[in-house]
Amino acid sequence: MGTAIFAQYLEDKVALPRNPVDGAHAIIRKTWEEYQANSSNGMVKALDQVLKRPDYGTTLADEFPKFTWNNYFMITGTYSAVLPGRVYTNLADPMGRDVFGRDNWHDNWNEWQLFRFWLNDERRDYQNDNAGVLVDRVGQSESYPIDGPLPGKPSVVDSLGAAYVEFFPTSLPQGRVADLTVVVSLKVYTGGANPKVSIIPITNFGSTSPNNFVVPVIVPEGTYLVYKYTQTVQNFHQLNRVAVIISG
Repeated sequence: MGTAIFAQYLEDKVALPRNPVDGAHAIIRKTWEEYQANSSNGMVKALDQVLKRPDYGTTLADEFPKFTWNNYFMITGTYSAVLPGRVYTNLADPMGRDVFGRDNWHDNWNEWQLFRFWLNDERRDYQNDNAGVLVDRVGQSESYPIDGPLPGKPSVVDSLGAAYVEFFPTSLPQGRVADLTVVVSLKVYTGGANPKVSIIPITNFGSTSPNNFVVPVIVPEGTYLVYKYTQTVQNFHQLNRVAVIISG
């Protein structure tokens, strides 16, 4: 499903507003044409080359973090185009449910609603303040300070990879006034990904909060570069959560 959403993002958020004359779908066609002409460079390079053209005037490094942000919230204001009713008539998801005609749901859905519908776990439940992506949640039962890395997480960042962590003030003692300092340390192969880290204070998950990119300190370490991001969030105790979005 992720590939389909990325294509939808490129069409709705990049192609249509930046080049309405060519239309939304042209960006996918142009990427395939670029790949066919220079297949040895790979598909990722082909997409980046298309995005850099005057047609769109952006880069993959700029757009991918916006894409990961859209997927984290996946509520009104992210994928907002309306999909007319019966577009997916008789289409069933992997769990065997009809997309339309179920429980008297509306005939017209926004894209984000359709994407949410296809998710198989709590990510479907945006009304319960669940993100639209797999998230590591900390601070709900653990006591601060909390050290990483989280179990099972890779030590090296890949291109077009993403990770999400949420920090909650739930475990703070009653009445405790607190700030939260987040430190993210990432290893990157020299000449590899150029990761971006956005640390977002969220008061109300029902409305989107903008990306807040942190400038890293970069230190060589053998064949790697170590990117260190540090950000202090004031009045953590008053927030719903702090989201950390890492984009490769």
